[in-house]
Amino acid sequence: MRLDTASAQPGERVKIGLFLENSRGVTSFELLIHHDPIALSPEEVTLQGTRAADFEYLEFQYDAAGNPGNIRVLAIADILGQPATPPMAAGDGEICSFAWRVVPSTLYSGQSLPIRFEYLDDQANTLVDDFGQFVSRDEITYFNGWVFVDSLGEIRIGDVNLNAVTADVGDAVLFTNYFMNPVRYPLDPLQMANTDVNADGYLGTVADLVRLINWVVQGTSGTARLITPAGAPVEADVRVARTDDGIAIDYVSSRRIGAALLIADLNSPVDPSSAIETPANMEVAADTLNGQLRALVYSLYGNSLPDGSGRLIELDAAVDEGSLSVELASAEGTMMNANLHDVKALLPNNFTLLQNYPNPFNPSTTIAFEITGSSAQSMKLGVYNALGQQVKILINEVLSPGSHRAVWDGTDGYGQLVASGVYFYRLENATHSETRKMLLLK
Repeated sequence: MRLDTASAQPGERVKIGLFLENSRGVTSFELLIHHDPIALSPEEVTLQGTRAADFEYLEFQYDAAGNPGNIRVLAIADILGQPATPPMAAGDGEICSFAWRVVPSTLYSGQSLPIRFEYLDDQANTLVDDFGQFVSRDEITYFNGWVFVDSLGEIRIGDVNLNAVTADVGDAVLFTNYFMNPVRYPLDPLQMANTDVNADGYLGTVADLVRLINWVVQGTSGTARLITPAGAPVEADVRVARTDDGIAIDYVSSRRIGAALLIADLNSPVDPSSAIETPANMEVAADTLNGQLRALVYSLYGNSLPDGSGRLIELDAAVDEGSLSVELASAEGTMMNANLHDVKALLPNNFTLLQNYPNPFNPSTTIAFEITGSSAQSMKLGVYNALGQQVKILINEVLSPGSHRAVWDGTDGYGQLVASGVYFYRLENATHSETRKMLLLK
């Protein structure tokens, strides 16, 4: 039993096949494999195009049994109540295929990521032959696989158009066009790597665009401008309301807003050039792609929207406000957490746990969540290691409805610094819990 090896660029999709050389027929197999849960995001498990394509039953589970990065697969050739399907004949070839998305970050460029068999129980990575006999691991030889993340070549931060000149107007224009229509103006992996102008490890964000424009406008390549300012990430409330003329989107923020990318489904076709109302001192570039409106609020002159509250943008009435997503950046070029609210339903019946920021992080990260409903709730927010063991309780108290956040400084309950690695944070009340993962790098 052998896992394949493949290579991919950061942000690309990569497929790995699992191959079997068997001298007897096979009626079922059970697999348990492991991947890096931070570097690779699973997208597909399939039998199509393999020797097991005719199997009648396929079941798979990501993060199996609560173990991040584990994928369990059960495939059965013939099940009761279905037309008879013969066992997979003796032979050699692919029996299952996996697909992952490599994280769009330069952190893993040039690295090798193992895809390996796991053996947590007696059923993992075993077979049943055509006589109904269990084939144990003692009878099978295993070969692990790899995903090689390609080195991108010479990364020149700010040179988006690859003309060997960093942070010129052409870079800003191309980057802007990419946000509007990534199909018409795609960026290859090296170009994408060159977009990490704010050096936060996340590629192709509106925060990078703001930092790039600031660099162009200020005319300096000083490295101090490429370092993300210290301090916790800033939250901004974004409120969406339907008016007689369309959809009004307002913001409340303690810092100036340098750019915003808004994407929403369209209920009917619109002319993107007339689908928005431009905020004062800012520009808006808009386009439609795959039934969606994409609107970028920005300024090629380095202007920004003031802190406090104000109107972010107004959209055409044809926009489906329920599908709206918003990406925000501060005037300095750092990502902001955009907390979206529908003014008609500010207090639904539960809570929402947001992704921590920054992630990966060092030395601290902010965990934000929203409590909704009509009354205060007893809430508990804890940090846990990859084994599920409690590391630290950040919040354990009664909280009122609204937006809340906590900062984890990478220490345990005794104030000692914890090791680098994957951690999980869980928010729970008496009836519900949500869990997300994060990565501490040192």
